[in-house]
Amino acid sequence: MGYLVWTAGYPTFDAYVSTSVTEWEISDSHYCCVPWRSGCLTKQNHGILDPLQISSQAQQRQRQQSAVTVHGWAWSEWASKGGSASIAVVVQVDDLPNVTVPLANVSRPDLVAAGVAPNATHGFIISTNFEEKSNDDHHTVNAWGVPPQGEPFLLDSSPRCFANGAEVPC
Repeated sequence: MGYLVWTAGYPTFDAYVSTSVTEWEISDSHYCCVPWRSGCLTKQNHGILDPLQISSQAQQRQRQQSAVTVHGWAWSEWASKGGSASIAVVVQVDDLPNVTVPLANVSRPDLVAAGVAPNATHGFIISTNFEEKSNDDHHTVNAWGVPPQGEPFLLDSSPRCFANGAEVPC
């Protein structure tokens, strides 16, 4: 006979087993769907582009070089394992070629604590260097989650913009 193991923020194996046969991906009201959005009938995408981390340094010939760290989290109920599997993320700074994070699988325990993801492995982080534009212009950063099925989705808080080494309104 199985027993219920309560681990804060995680659906238990017994809860999964007890609902998987009769409710998994058939209903939006079962034990795993309601608190964790796992195995729901109505599939949704989730994610946020966190505030940018920007550092600038002067290079030769008066050109300014910036390093931007882009981070956030993304997950999709379209992903396998009831949405608990990691998905890809695509980041674009201005019109530069897209940077793809093959899997947003950086541990983010805060997602589980906040009740916004079924597990902690949905974070991403990338850093990129590029030459600053003139002082009057700003840079635009967009990020999309790419679920295995369905369309890519723009992460909440996208776009984010920065100029002269600081985040600015877009």
